[in-house]
Amino acid sequence: MTLEPGIRVVRGPDWKWGEQDGGLGHLGTIVPFDTTNPNTKPSIEVRWDRGLRGDYRIGYEDSYDLRLYDNGTVGVSHVDVRCDVCRKCPIFGIRWKCMNIDHYNICSACYHAGKASLSHQFYRIVIPGATEVLMEKRNASDPIEVKGLFPGAKVRVGSDLKVDKEDVRKLYQGTLKRLEPFVEGFPNTGALVNWPPVGQSRYRVGFKGMMDLKTKEPGLGGMCYRSHLPVLGHPVELECVEGLVVGDHVIINMEENLLRELQEGHGDWVQGMADEIGQEGVIRDITSNQDIMVEYPESSRKWIFHPATLTKVKVPRRLSSVVEVDESGDYKIAVDKTVQQAVIPKSNNSHKRPDGSSGKLVQIMGIFQYASTNTGCLKVL
Repeated sequence: MTLEPGIRVVRGPDWKWGEQDGGLGHLGTIVPFDTTNPNTKPSIEVRWDRGLRGDYRIGYEDSYDLRLYDNGTVGVSHVDVRCDVCRKCPIFGIRWKCMNIDHYNICSACYHAGKASLSHQFYRIVIPGATEVLMEKRNASDPIEVKGLFPGAKVRVGSDLKVDKEDVRKLYQGTLKRLEPFVEGFPNTGALVNWPPVGQSRYRVGFKGMMDLKTKEPGLGGMCYRSHLPVLGHPVELECVEGLVVGDHVIINMEENLLRELQEGHGDWVQGMADEIGQEGVIRDITSNQDIMVEYPESSRKWIFHPATLTKVKVPRRLSSVVEVDESGDYKIAVDKTVQQAVIPKSNNSHKRPDGSSGKLVQIMGIFQYASTNTGCLKVL
């Protein structure tokens, strides 16, 4: 699941920021943020429809402040999948696939409006090919009302609308008449506003993270099963069709000419990508079309790659539970269940633990660990 500017969000399970968002059910939008700093903590910037902007946790301190309300606003679509209620095709945003009826899918608007059987269970599919997450029955969940930049909202000039100081729109509030694509393929990213005495005009409400408007009085957007929405940044939502997840270590094992060919339309070719062939990187994000952002820690460079160019690397476990004594009398410590081993001389001083058991302080891959001894083996504690 990509974290692109323009995604619409609501408060999540670990929210502790009071009424910054305007209250339960109020919407916000991920805004442009710095992706070049490798030391950036796992957080994201959001501008709430009421106008306030803040930085929120998406895994930092194992906390998640946000849920994803709509990613159709960044162009996510399930090609050739039709909503079996409203008949719209493709389904933009999250796809809801029925567990009880084969080949039955509905869009988010119909799902949260209570369409189709409420006693049926649905799988949530955030992006095409993503992990299918089974939801509880909707008749066992309590919906909430969502509020924000919806038809009927009274609006003011927002942070991204550049107007002169004398612009009359600063003196009056407008009325949001309807939501529409600001650009084809990006639904609900534009708003038609009647703004006296200027008249009707179109404004950005989330397109590429830009917010031309803020609410004076929020509009009502219908009901929403908030507990069914994905937790933004949570690992279960980050898996893509290739079986890769954020945090995986990967390597490119192919010739440059094949890499160039696969990159066409998937991040495209950028000078310097060939230098990463054979180098180990870490997956930092998965985009809406399932391309993979990989960071190379040694160079701090980040690239977008086609998933087929990447091979998952098994990261050796740093410790094992069993340590043998070899024929020389040295302690042979298995670091991984493969052939990787570290040998620690038996001359290391023995130590007493607080519980009275004896053991040795051993160094495993540069890390000192305490190990207890018995006949013929050591056990890492």
